[in-house]
Amino acid sequence: MRRPPSRISEWAVMLDASAAFAHWDEGDQWHERAVAGFMRIVSEKRPTYITDLAVAETHALMLSRLGTEKALLWLDSLGDMNVTFLTAEDHPTVSRLLNGNRAFKFSYADAFSSVIMERYGLRRIFTFDRHFQEYGWEIFPGPL
Repeated sequence: MRRPPSRISEWAVMLDASAAFAHWDEGDQWHERAVAGFMRIVSEKRPTYITDLAVAETHALMLSRLGTEKALLWLDSLGDMNVTFLTAEDHPTVSRLLNGNRAFKFSYADAFSSVIMERYGLRRIFTFDRHFQEYGWEIFPGPL
């Protein structure tokens, strides 16, 4: 996928597995905030980006905690989201980010999301993972 035009990247939001999962799990501590965040994304018509690794991470969480039906509904709900797929060329960049920022304890999936945010010029991420905030990304819809 190509980098979005700058006016879109300033408005767009990257989606992390923590927010995606919280939206679907009514028992999650972040559920209400996740629902409100998704409602805002929809009402403001914000372009939403997600990596294939965050999709896989969310699907695995949902499968193990919420069951097959919700996990499949999650995949069907991706609709208009822009999914970016990891390529062999991305691995060295992700690896460099992890090696250069050991204090943040990013997972490989989180590091790939950060790489894509940098590549596309995105500033905001919808997440409940404090590592992204510590790294310097703007948390959508507001600080944790």
